[in-house]
Amino acid sequence: MDHENLLIGISQLGAVFAGFLAIVLVYAGKDGRMSPPRGLRARAILHSSFLVIFGALLPLVFDALHQDVSRVWQWSAIAVLPIGSLMVAEGVRHHLKMSAGDRQQAGWLQTMVPWSFSGLGMALILGLALGYGAGGLYILALVLALASATISFMTMALEDWI
Repeated sequence: MDHENLLIGISQLGAVFAGFLAIVLVYAGKDGRMSPPRGLRARAILHSSFLVIFGALLPLVFDALHQDVSRVWQWSAIAVLPIGSLMVAEGVRHHLKMSAGDRQQAGWLQTMVPWSFSGLGMALILGLALGYGAGGLYILALVLALASATISFMTMALEDWI
């Protein structure tokens, strides 16, 4: 497979973000709970990290099964689509459950940009699942999910100083 090293690197970055989130969750809450805006960001990091790890390793598994490379991307997209779509829907549901004050505290830009990246990535995955595009779009979708985790992590880390 042409993109094997890139996919492994992307999955490792997703694992790093998941590890950072685990550390943040251990030390973040005084009573074990987070504010709704911080919880929304933690969900974005967790969902994106999981999606990136799973999504980056899946094409390697299909390739190891000696499948046609052109089908590897489509099958990977078909497997990732329901999981990623449920994760995006869960984030939107959590955002809509927040009070107006919590939404204002979370900030429109810091909330909608990461989730928009995830939604755009899922739209690319849908196109691949339907047979449009190639491996580059799949990797772009993973990079968008990684960007979502990055923005959410940076916002979460800096929110006390902003």
